[in-house]
Amino acid sequence: MKIMIINGFPGSGKTTTIKEIAKSLSEEGKKVVIIFTEEGKIIYSGIENTNIITKEVINACVPCSLRFNLESTLKNATSESNPDFVIIELLSSASSSQIKASLEPMNIPDMSFAPVVNLVDPKTFITDISKLPKFAIDRIKEADIICLNKTESAKDENIRDVKDFLRNANPDSNILGISAHKPDEGFKYFMDRLVNNDIS
Repeated sequence: MKIMIINGFPGSGKTTTIKEIAKSLSEEGKKVVIIFTEEGKIIYSGIENTNIITKEVINACVPCSLRFNLESTLKNATSESNPDFVIIELLSSASSSQIKASLEPMNIPDMSFAPVVNLVDPKTFITDISKLPKFAIDRIKEADIICLNKTESAKDENIRDVKDFLRNANPDSNILGISAHKPDEGFKYFMDRLVNNDIS
């Protein structure tokens, strides 16, 4: 079972991206569990099928409650469904590295982690570091893969400026341009990196 931790700033297309990831895996015959915050209840309600199961995490606004409830939800999901993949959607303020560290010691057979993903909308992302909240910088630094989403509607100069900023903030990350709304070759490339743990 592989765990995918997906974070993203408001408006970055996180939910759409997670839906497309789950759909792509499901079409390959993989069983997927999506664990989401209570804010996603209505948004995710329409994607269930035989291979995609959604689980809600309550009280996700409190960091310690989020970790505790994620662990509990993950245990229940794996015992009930035996999924191939678990996708965890985090609030933008939640620490991906802390969540991963809290889940790693869990005694779940064959559990592994995909690269941590952070989503950015290049049209709205602020490249002035003095105007970004600390948690935003922290999320960028934690990510193994940073996806510039909605590239189909962003200007080339916006994409270039945001990529330059992200490379400076996290030179070890793999920065990709994708369109989850209209999945393209960039999205397929992203899926390959995500599933195969390739962050080169």
